[in-house]
Amino acid sequence: VGGVCTARSDPAEHRVALAMYPVASMLNHSCRPSLSLRFKGRALSAHATRGLPAGEDLTISYGPQQGAAPHAERRALLASQYRFHCTC
Repeated sequence: VGGVCTARSDPAEHRVALAMYPVASMLNHSCRPSLSLRFKGRALSAHATRGLPAGEDLTISYGPQQGAAPHAERRALLASQYRFHCTC
């Protein structure tokens, strides 16, 4: 899932990052994702979060996963950061 990733932190502790991973950018959101993404240096890899039957959509979480934050908080974060209404 190759690409380019750069990141830096400024003195005020605000992280600034840019990443371009064309294949990963095609993955849709789910609050119960079928994949988790991991970085090792600049390399990005995808790992199944459970057994996946043939034909199941491959999804990632764009924000906090189910159980990591209340439903309303997850929806508000996704709406403000990614400009879509989560229907999970």
